[in-house]
Amino acid sequence: MPRVLALIAAVLAACSEPHVAPQMQSKVAPIADGNADAIAAPGLRLPPGVTPLAYDLRLEVDPTAEAFTGHVAIRVRLDAATDHVWIHADELDIRSASWNDGPLSTIAVPGDQMIAFGFGRRVAPGEVTLAFDYVGHTAHDQEGLFRQSSDDRWYMFSQGESTLARRIVPCFDEPGFKTPWRVTVVAPVRDVALSNMPQTAEHVLPDGRREIAFAETPAMPSYLLAIAVGPFALVDAGTVGRAHVPVRVAALAGQASQVGVVAKHLPAIVAALEKYTDDALPWPKLDLVVVPKLFGAMENPGLVTFAEHLIVGDPPGDFVRVAAHELAHFWFGDLVTHAWWNDLWLAEAFASWLGDRTAASLGAASPVDDALARRRALEADALATAVPLRRIVTSNDDPDNSFDDTEYDKGKAVLATFEHWVGDAVFRTAVLAYLRDHRGATATTEDFARALGAAAGPEIAAAFVGYVDHAGVPVLDLELDCASGAAKLVAHARDHLAIPACFRVARDGAPACALVGDHTELPLASCPAWTQSMGGYYVVSWRGARPADPPRAQLSIGQRVQLGEDIELAVRRGELAPTAALPELRSLAGPELGASVSAAAIARAIDPLVADDDRPVWRRWLAARFAARLQPATLLESGELAGHLADQLIELVGADQLPASIRKAARDRAVRDLARRITPDASVVAAASGDRALFDRIAALASRDPDWTPDPLEMFGPELAPAAVELALGPLPSAQSVAVLSAYLHRAATRAAMWAALRPQLRALLAHVEPSDAVSLLDATGALCDATSRAEVSAAFEPELGQIPDGRDHLDRALATIDVCIAARARAADLAAALH
Repeated sequence: MPRVLALIAAVLAACSEPHVAPQMQSKVAPIADGNADAIAAPGLRLPPGVTPLAYDLRLEVDPTAEAFTGHVAIRVRLDAATDHVWIHADELDIRSASWNDGPLSTIAVPGDQMIAFGFGRRVAPGEVTLAFDYVGHTAHDQEGLFRQSSDDRWYMFSQGESTLARRIVPCFDEPGFKTPWRVTVVAPVRDVALSNMPQTAEHVLPDGRREIAFAETPAMPSYLLAIAVGPFALVDAGTVGRAHVPVRVAALAGQASQVGVVAKHLPAIVAALEKYTDDALPWPKLDLVVVPKLFGAMENPGLVTFAEHLIVGDPPGDFVRVAAHELAHFWFGDLVTHAWWNDLWLAEAFASWLGDRTAASLGAASPVDDALARRRALEADALATAVPLRRIVTSNDDPDNSFDDTEYDKGKAVLATFEHWVGDAVFRTAVLAYLRDHRGATATTEDFARALGAAAGPEIAAAFVGYVDHAGVPVLDLELDCASGAAKLVAHARDHLAIPACFRVARDGAPACALVGDHTELPLASCPAWTQSMGGYYVVSWRGARPADPPRAQLSIGQRVQLGEDIELAVRRGELAPTAALPELRSLAGPELGASVSAAAIARAIDPLVADDDRPVWRRWLAARFAARLQPATLLESGELAGHLADQLIELVGADQLPASIRKAARDRAVRDLARRITPDASVVAAASGDRALFDRIAALASRDPDWTPDPLEMFGPELAPAAVELALGPLPSAQSVAVLSAYLHRAATRAAMWAALRPQLRALLAHVEPSDAVSLLDATGALCDATSRAEVSAAFEPELGQIPDGRDHLDRALATIDVCIAARARAADLAAALH
């Protein structure tokens, strides 16, 4: 969550996404009758036997217009004789289709975002060229080709990841197809046009538009195809890297003087990445493009897009970390591409690991950042819905759903675990071999495991694959045995994993380490007074007496953040009663920052298990424990860790436990931000969560402005749950409205109120939202936690399952998740008494 710094500063000073058009299916103008009886739809993936060899794409665009036109010629290889070919196209109006010998016919067999075209006869193996003329639309923000305005000027951008290139051009839209692209853009004469490669030619057409041609790209997957068109101010940012790659910033009009952060920091970022990979930046030019509203940044080779706030002004910390991540993708994802979306982690985890490693070397990241990333990963991995790094992909929605804390933070933590275990030099040997062996091609989990095994041994490779395919937090059962003569730690790794583990003990000089399997004994010199896990992505469950934690004075702040993880995760697994966790929470909560973060994590694990009637007592109890951290002076403490804690405490204790001056300052700050068209911080909204007027003001902006995010609406209190349901039935786009409702259901303090408001309107809501969003809403009801709500969920959704994709499976999972929570809450039945 964002910081509360601004609102607290205001108190101290006083005291001294978009409307989305209806979804369109791809349409093809009738060309000729095809033989629909001869073929069947291939399912999610294109059938084998046809390989794209080269694309020649011409796009005619105008950022002020909603539609664009395109022509693409695709040279393909047919591996076997065939009379038809399947190709991806989504929400495109294909006006003509042809091949070397004449028109292509459309075959009336519906595919999953793909179309079958018939040749009119059986064609022998060999090369042919397919050609398509079509019209596309910029109907979705930040998807495919999309438009945004800034200061009444219009810009057009592309976003192809994950399965969105098919909204830009008919293509073979799978990451396993790496193909050269030759791109030509026709744009208004006043606009700048950019693509992945350097410009090679341009001329003015008779109608006054400019035609700009770009050099052919190296082989790359379709999702990395990129263009940007608009009245950009191009800023020369010098050159970077061993090859002296030229760098420009495509700033929005009027921002040319505000993007100096690039020239200041990018050379060092590239130098550090090149040093680790022992390889020059693998692209001939680099444009960094400013986008007014973007989810973050996108690693299109040669044309990296950045959200405006990351690059305009002077945000060196954010820019360095994000730029290091995106440019790390030039090797992990762009140069070596995951063969299929199930292995997306090979791109995101490696970019997170190497990007943060690079940022840390430049002073823009710290061990505290690693500790917070680890905490995010553990929380995601502790959920009943936890998924492995290597995913199962069954729909076109699954790749986009994979961009989460598991893929980024868990992936980074797993890589760091094995890097620490085998040593930096050995791990780098494996990484460089992997990059060398698959340069310009694709790779799988097994490919990296082979490189790691060659460098570190087959048992390490096997342990690594076990981690990649494991859903959930790895748990190490540990017992201290001091009674059998020689002191030892007896360890057992759950779920048939092999866990690389090391422990420091008070009386021993050397750590006790082992690749722990089913039964492993770690000998100790003597019985220790305390033990400390020395890192690695796993938690410990103690059997028998739990040794003391190390003295806090001996721990770094990052290590203090991790103090309560074993307790927190044991509560989340249901192995430790909340009342048994309270003593640890009491001992950690206080003025010390790192330990209080750990205490707050334990509180967050307990929070969903608190009965609704007991919640006021629980919140008052927490406010007393964390009183030292809820004062303006401590909430003002600088740094990401302090902000992380402040935001979590506001959510845990509730706005009503904050001083009135804080709540008033929060509302005043939110109103000022809205007047300046700035999205208020979620924590600022949470601190003023009962204000209906503020809710309505944010809702109005989100409803009428396609570039406005409604995220702050998720942070309002239970009394505004009915208003959120009203909004979802109104003008707010389907996905955004369901996101707000789902957030209310997931927050323990608001879930009961949201379900009470939502249930009478469920049928109307399901008829109002897209089917995929109905799935998300059903999944969110799994956050409920009482028998009455469980029965109501079952009764309410049962008659509606026919309109929800895979509705039966999703309902069964939601009910099973509720059952788990009910059982856990039963174990917390005596919590209220323990709080007095």
